[in-house]
Amino acid sequence: MNKYMVTIMDASGTAEKRVIFKDQHFRDIQTYKDLGLLQSGGMILGENGEFVGGYFFATADSKQKIIDYINADIYGTSGVWDLSSVVIHAIKPANV
Repeated sequence: MNKYMVTIMDASGTAEKRVIFKDQHFRDIQTYKDLGLLQSGGMILGENGEFVGGYFFATADSKQKIIDYINADIYGTSGVWDLSSVVIHAIKPANV
């Protein structure tokens, strides 16, 4: 299995949508945590502490599995995330 670090910025003007779909987003996260794909993650903050995106660490056999998750999550399907901003890095964690 491969390890990945992923960043996704929010689409412009989606703060209200983020709140509306938050509960479903957390259910989606739990589903993919239970499957072993998602390891941890959180918010990316802007200059004034506002939410501007998200990041997560994942374990999967391919980048396509990460893309499939992003496209299935409510933040992906509802337009909260700017899907053109997705950056997926293969990583090798260190034990520090």
